[in-house]
Amino acid sequence: MVLLQRNQGCLDSFLFALKNPETKRQYSRNLKLFFDFGLESNLPLEEQSMLFIEKVTRDINWTTNYFIQFFRYQIENRVNTNHITSATLKN
Repeated sequence: MVLLQRNQGCLDSFLFALKNPETKRQYSRNLKLFFDFGLESNLPLEEQSMLFIEKVTRDINWTTNYFIQFFRYQIENRVNTNHITSATLKN
């Protein structure tokens, strides 16, 4: 429980650094998509951010795999929808 209390303001701190309201909105939307990929999508963004930090601090391998799977999904999804070519996938 101490970990959650320590990280309660992590999302607020992240968003505080952004000055433009439109940038905050876009970053929040993209961060929600990132968290929805591998965390419980029914949770609000604030809870997802705390859960993510909790997982990151416990297991660096989980973190690495999460990022790799997210990037792989994004790349493959973009190829399947013809946003990029399969040759670009190798790059």
